[in-house]
Amino acid sequence: MLSLYNQRWSTCHIYQQQKKLRSFVADRGIAMVSYGCLGSPGRKNNPDIGLPNMLENLVVKSIAERHCVFPSQVCLLFLIQSGIAVIPKSATPARIKSNLDIFDFSLSDAEMDSISELHSGKRLFTYHRVKHDGNYLFSEEL
Repeated sequence: MLSLYNQRWSTCHIYQQQKKLRSFVADRGIAMVSYGCLGSPGRKNNPDIGLPNMLENLVVKSIAERHCVFPSQVCLLFLIQSGIAVIPKSATPARIKSNLDIFDFSLSDAEMDSISELHSGKRLFTYHRVKHDGNYLFSEEL
């Protein structure tokens, strides 16, 4: 079997879950890799998309408190349990370690559903170069 991955154009997080793209790559045996999986909270000029920072979202915080973990760990595990590989970015050693410490708990179906309902389709990163490219199948998700 051919081993491929899709990372380019796959900004994926709790607010932009890329459901059509996920289905497309899954149907073709392609693994999806999430870029911007925590929303880059420290990024300068982060756009105001009218939603709370995902690490401060009440649903995420509530789930994190139930499991005695950080909200970032809930966001990462949601993606992993959804079959998406994640590459979280951090320059802080303690955060890098906590981003790896997500395999000693799991999210219930109800928790996964609650987070899934947070999908808004709003992007934190824009891709102007592909927005009007006729070959890009998911322009409506841009």
